[in-house]
Amino acid sequence: MPGTAETRLRADELAGLATDVPGAPWTCRVDALLWWRVAGRPVRAAARAALPPAVRASAAPLVRVGALVRYHHSPVGPYSEVLGAVGLLGRAGPALHVPFIAVDSAASLVAGRRSWALPKVLGVFDGDARGGAVRAAGRGWGVTAVPHTSRVAAPGAGALRLLQQGPDARLLGAFVLGRGRVAAARVDVAVTGDGLTGWFPAGRCWGAVVSGGLLRLRPPSAPAPTRGAASA
Repeated sequence: MPGTAETRLRADELAGLATDVPGAPWTCRVDALLWWRVAGRPVRAAARAALPPAVRASAAPLVRVGALVRYHHSPVGPYSEVLGAVGLLGRAGPALHVPFIAVDSAASLVAGRRSWALPKVLGVFDGDARGGAVRAAGRGWGVTAVPHTSRVAAPGAGALRLLQQGPDARLLGAFVLGRGRVAAARVDVAVTGDGLTGWFPAGRCWGAVVSGGLLRLRPPSAPAPTRGAASA
């Protein structure tokens, strides 16, 4: 499964993983902390290097996105998640690619890899996405995020197209829809990991805290072919 070095699974991690997990679509109840930074020219090259070949050929990186999510309800039960993503623009429109993602649920790991080609690995989590420091760590990587949140929250909704490369090198696109109460934030982020430094959004970032969120992940499909690749 394409992903950063931190997402490679060892044989002992693969042993004993469940094979009978719910497939797409999923409907989940979540709280989330999100942050982002624009990909300037030097960082854009690092972000582009984190993309698998099929994604790299179809779109150019514009923004880097991070998230720490607490799933209060999902088809595999409650769990936590951290991810680093690259916002893209190509001939098929805007999309989001996730080269790094970790969870504390083995069932979510299997379902994410199988249904959406998300290179999930296992991690440990501490803190609350709605406030205070939130930490996630795993083998060779760590993410700490501290939000400074506005007291004003308002209803918000959005949709994005997830673009991943499957194990057979085909592109897979899936729509993710969400809504909840959103409060603006500034987020201080620290990150470690050889495959993350250089492109993962860190330092002081713009962000948002989402509470009482509803998240829907639709089944993936092969995106319509385009006539050419976007340039970096």
